[in-house]
Amino acid sequence: MANNIAFQATGKTYLLAVSTTSSNVAVYADTPSNQFAPFNDGNHDVFVRTGNDDGTAAVVPTAGNPQYGFVVPPSTRIVITNGQSASTTPQYFAAITTTGTHNLYITPGEGLS
Repeated sequence: MANNIAFQATGKTYLLAVSTTSSNVAVYADTPSNQFAPFNDGNHDVFVRTGNDDGTAAVVPTAGNPQYGFVVPPSTRIVITNGQSASTTPQYFAAITTTGTHNLYITPGEGLS
């Protein structure tokens, strides 16, 4: 459940290597959580999609061709609310970028950015 407190991690931080081909990672929380803090360490936007299985894939939107997901700008951490993750139930994060390679660090937790 979301809180009016600073973001508190409720599990390990996961690393997703992001390139021009979609890849994904299963993110587990130590205790049930439905918020996540993805951080893009690169210098280009990263397009992220979440889902409930390892078939989750991210696609870069183009003019006239919208896609599901959200953008994590360069050198930025955001906090999102999504489906619940727990020690036995992951949320899958898929990411893609238009150029280069980046690292996307994802931490499950609760609270505001």
